[in-house]
Amino acid sequence: MVDHCSPEDVLTPRTSEHSSLLADELSRKTVDTMFLLQKLLAARQPDGSAFILRLIAQVPGLLSCFVTARGGDADAAAEQVIAYASWCAAGLGPSDDLQPLSVRGDSLLHILSDPAELDVPPIAVVRDMRVLNELLQTHSFEAVVGSHVAVLERLLLSSPAVQRHGVSVVQDLSQMSLSLVTRVSDPRMLLAQGRAARFLTTAFPLKLANVVIVDAPMIFSGLWRVVRQFLPAELANSTRFLYRPHAKRELERIFGRADVL
Repeated sequence: MVDHCSPEDVLTPRTSEHSSLLADELSRKTVDTMFLLQKLLAARQPDGSAFILRLIAQVPGLLSCFVTARGGDADAAAEQVIAYASWCAAGLGPSDDLQPLSVRGDSLLHILSDPAELDVPPIAVVRDMRVLNELLQTHSFEAVVGSHVAVLERLLLSSPAVQRHGVSVVQDLSQMSLSLVTRVSDPRMLLAQGRAARFLTTAFPLKLANVVIVDAPMIFSGLWRVVRQFLPAELANSTRFLYRPHAKRELERIFGRADVL
């Protein structure tokens, strides 16, 4: 079951005046970004231009998420939008297809959030890699990624708290079979994983607060050496590897909750 944040679970500002000032500044920066995008579209005619035009028409919406992700820098936000649009044009954008999300009711991704912890990023948890193994038998890796990008995008749009603080990611690889490792180690699959990693960490306007991998099998080390090359160095170096039986206690220490796994 995917537990999405509701609009009521968003960050509550300290005062209405402070909230108004922040909203006004974000609106101004979003409008600045919109005009910059219009100029860049005319000058460059980049891939994904149709997506960018739709994004501009939906102001504030997703466009404001790019502004927030880039710390209010309109120039950086506009460049990230263009990068995102190019990836979407190449087939790595969000997808409305729900089938690659679960197998027989078992979801690959679970979103954990606590409405009482307004400054704590939600946690995106992959608990059972057997679900991914089954999904990849009937869906392409890109289809699986696209459906889950749509889940993350809805989460992003629903909560200013997520826009500011991002999400943490926990992957439990204890059920990662040799057949799955072999499948994802195929050169074409490695390239697809690298592209997805680059898209999510450089073009998608969602910050990754923590990344934790639990019970990675020994054979995963070779795969990790390849995938980490596509990640920002800071993120790759800060990724934590935990192992049972101590993993559960350490996850509770990191995230302050006992139900991550």
